[in-house]
Amino acid sequence: MRAPLLLASGTADSYTPLAEAQALFARAPQPKTFWPVPGATHRDLEHYDPPAYWQRVLPFLTENLRPHP
Repeated sequence: MRAPLLLASGTADSYTPLAEAQALFARAPQPKTFWPVPGATHRDLEHYDPPAYWQRVLPFLTENLRPHP
């Protein structure tokens, strides 16, 4: 895959442990950003800290999504 990547991973995720998320991230090509969300689990990244979530996600989407011509 050749697309910008924002990999967000909860540090308390029991489905995809942090070490596994880090290993996946290490294998991804640039450009890429890794964001470990302290205390979050697999499905509560936004719910765990909404302001931090949107401070990361919105700029990433704004920068990397282009309108269809």
